[in-house]
Amino acid sequence: MATQAPRLEQRRGDKRSSTDRRVGNRGRRKDDGGNIKTLVFLCLAALMALIFFLTFETNIGAQINWRKMFFLKNKLEQTFKLGGVSLGMSPDVVRKRHPNLDLASLGRGETAATFKFDGAHYTVWFVNIGGHEKAYRMRYDQSFATRTEEDILDSIGDKHGKPGTSECSKAGDLARKCHFQWWPSGGIALNVSTTEVKSSLNHTRTDVTMIATDTYLDGKRMRNQSQPEQTSSKSGQENNSEKLPF
Repeated sequence: MATQAPRLEQRRGDKRSSTDRRVGNRGRRKDDGGNIKTLVFLCLAALMALIFFLTFETNIGAQINWRKMFFLKNKLEQTFKLGGVSLGMSPDVVRKRHPNLDLASLGRGETAATFKFDGAHYTVWFVNIGGHEKAYRMRYDQSFATRTEEDILDSIGDKHGKPGTSECSKAGDLARKCHFQWWPSGGIALNVSTTEVKSSLNHTRTDVTMIATDTYLDGKRMRNQSQPEQTSSKSGQENNSEKLPF
């Protein structure tokens, strides 16, 4: 009995020591993991500080348009243009590019402008949306004595591919009229009409008309037209705001 008691104490001591070693190892592993995370964070912070320092001191990236990179939704102009004018432009912006702009009011918040550029006649229609006038439609008219209808369609097709629809018909004994439609990106509808007229001397003149419409702005314009014009309320009457309570 006396011999078994020391053996039991020895076994218990061995178990306690092994348990202490396991606990100690786990604690060290946790401490090591926390130290590694802290070290990685400090390295990243130092790298970012170095990048900002080099950027401001050496003027690196000064020519990068950061607004265009991170705020693409605020793009003011579309890639589709006629005579340097994009749909969505304001009359002031168009006038800066074409000082010969002639602007006239059409009523109900709409205006129309005309100008000539590179031998062509342009018409731009604007609509007031939320207090801002924007071009929702453009028209281009020009006559060509040296370019054929095929040349013109090939030039348009190089930019916008094949037309979605096409239709041709005779417009007299010496004339033929065709109509084509494209759907460029950005919700634009492009309608092109061509008229080939042959003279008695067998000379051909090609008349071209292009009408580009921003379907989104045009939809807003039609909704504005469907609403009745606001009239001033009579004195003594309370205005009915018709606003929702939320």
